[in-house]
Amino acid sequence: MRKTIQINGQDIELLCTAGTTIRYRMKFGRDLIVDMQHIIQSVDPEGNIKDDFDFGVVENFAYITAKQANPDKVPDDVLDWFDGFDDMMALYDPDIIGSIVEMWVDDQETIEKAKKKAGQSKGN
Repeated sequence: MRKTIQINGQDIELLCTAGTTIRYRMKFGRDLIVDMQHIIQSVDPEGNIKDDFDFGVVENFAYITAKQANPDKVPDDVLDWFDGFDDMMALYDPDIIGSIVEMWVDDQETIEKAKKKAGQSKGN
């Protein structure tokens, strides 16, 4: 799944694929599925961020998906990528966080639909 978001007026293309979870684990030593489940649980139904929200997960997910979308343009070092923004606080805008989390949720829903469809094909 591809998505473009704006950070500090820059269009940032993100790409989430089957390899995203592996790249995330290789780069950050953490389980993306567990981390994103925590993120989703840390936002209430009205979209308000709870106290236990881990902004680092959103930062890491944004970086990894940006790196996948543009491997030649996004530096290998996370800090170098973040240094390319004038105001990193823009990443913490609720709309941007919402777009990033929405990308993950939409990607997972696509996977679930594919699994269901594959299961139906086997049963016929």
